[in-house]
Amino acid sequence: MSGAFRTRESNVMEAVDSGKHLKDFADLVTCVAQRLDCGRSQSCRVVRVRRNLGKFIIEFEVETEDREDADLRRLIGKVYKGDCGQGHFDTLSRLREVGFRPPSPFTVVYPVAYVADRCFLLQEKAPGSLLADLIFGEPDSAAFDAMERAAAWLAALHGAEVTAQPRLERVRMLVARQGRELMELLPQQAPRVERLAARALTGLDARHVTPLVPSHGDFHPKNVFITAEGRVTVIDFDTFGLQEQAADVAYILAQTAIMGYRRRGSFAATTRVRHRLLQAYLEAAPMLSGQRLALYLGMVFLQSLHYELCTLRNGRTAIIEPWLANAERCLLDEEVTLIEDSEYGIDELEGGGKAMHFQIEAARRVDDSTIIHPTAEVSEEATIGQGCRIWHQAQVRERARIGRNCILGKGVYVDFDVVIGDHAKIENGCFLYHGATLEDGVFFGPGVILTNDKLPRAINPDGSLKTGADWEVGKILVKRGASLGAGAVVLPEVVIGAFAMVGSGTVVTKDVPDHGLVVGNPARLVGFVCYCGARTIETGGGCWRDWRLSSARREIGRP
Repeated sequence: MSGAFRTRESNVMEAVDSGKHLKDFADLVTCVAQRLDCGRSQSCRVVRVRRNLGKFIIEFEVETEDREDADLRRLIGKVYKGDCGQGHFDTLSRLREVGFRPPSPFTVVYPVAYVADRCFLLQEKAPGSLLADLIFGEPDSAAFDAMERAAAWLAALHGAEVTAQPRLERVRMLVARQGRELMELLPQQAPRVERLAARALTGLDARHVTPLVPSHGDFHPKNVFITAEGRVTVIDFDTFGLQEQAADVAYILAQTAIMGYRRRGSFAATTRVRHRLLQAYLEAAPMLSGQRLALYLGMVFLQSLHYELCTLRNGRTAIIEPWLANAERCLLDEEVTLIEDSEYGIDELEGGGKAMHFQIEAARRVDDSTIIHPTAEVSEEATIGQGCRIWHQAQVRERARIGRNCILGKGVYVDFDVVIGDHAKIENGCFLYHGATLEDGVFFGPGVILTNDKLPRAINPDGSLKTGADWEVGKILVKRGASLGAGAVVLPEVVIGAFAMVGSGTVVTKDVPDHGLVVGNPARLVGFVCYCGARTIETGGGCWRDWRLSSARREIGRP
């Protein structure tokens, strides 16, 4: 291997205290060097080490070749006690696959490698400044801008199509354990803590839970970095999983308030920036329940109190009363403002604290899982399935039937008698006219149009305005699992086959076979795609994606 890999310290981390994995920094640096660009790096050295709750965090300085999607001049290594680092590595990889990488403004760090036998995760160091520092910097406009960008990143995560495991059961277990331990430590406050923990556990009952989304789980101002150009990078996905969207929003709001209390002596010190974050999040993802936000806000204060007194055992008894008071305000009174927020005066806030609560609750709920944005227009004669989300300015007309768990984006128009199956995703600005039927699992990119008149005229030959009796509706059937790219237009009397793929901007004038791939104007068949959407191999069948992955694994020696 070329280059001189050197260390500043040696023999410092005898087995890294976490057991068996790394003998010293020389071993650590060699481990890093072997995984950087096949040994093309020029030098590597340890510049900083710290310990954080069971894992060591080591910063490396590296001279290496540049990458377009990552800056590997500074790397962060984490040595875990167990194998949970593998999950962190996999989460970062999946998020980058779905778009959280440059040139997007919403990114996660590049995961360089995970060494299983050493429980060692190596990743890019996040660029930019900590959100925690920007919040308390000057001027206020910079703090507001930073919070808006953080809110936009969070909304993007909550809307991402990425797999994860639900965390609700673990959250319930943590609430129960933290409640017990706080009651043991604080016998005089035990009745208050018991009541709060019981209320939290009741709120976490499955009957009350809103739809689960990809959740960071530790969306703290110290885990968010923002560059001068506006790129947002988030770190520490050890607690990533599926949770309610209110969990992440509440966590950053509460942790920001707690930081303000510690740095400025008051929760009110961060009232404005917290309100700005919440406003920005609601603009991007308005389907947020005020009751669920209040629940999770209270839970964060209980969790924080437990962390300070039971985990760190730092003796900060002065926080007991303000922390419990906020937990009671949120959990018992269902407030989304904190005990000192009124010091600024509700009327001084944009819309006020009360208006903030009403703004959150503005979304109309058909049932526990179905949400309709207040600007959407849905006919009382339409049928909406459970779990649907209908966003800004969408219109669903009379007798339209929408299946279960569908998403209708901003400005979608669904004409009367249109039928949409279960699990369909219709992106912003799509127009589905009378005569269209969509089966289960259909995807429409932004701006797709399904037409219904092959011979469109406004007037009859005699000059009179056409009515419904003067033309024949052309029908369109989009079969199960088919995908239409942005701006595709489908003419009447067309059937799009199951799991077919229609390219962006394509004008479809005739039937598309099952799994067919069509592009152009007019559409022409150029190949076939498999269930995952990748093109099939023309000879011998199979999927190009599977072939590429297997080839890549062979190149790096993985099974």
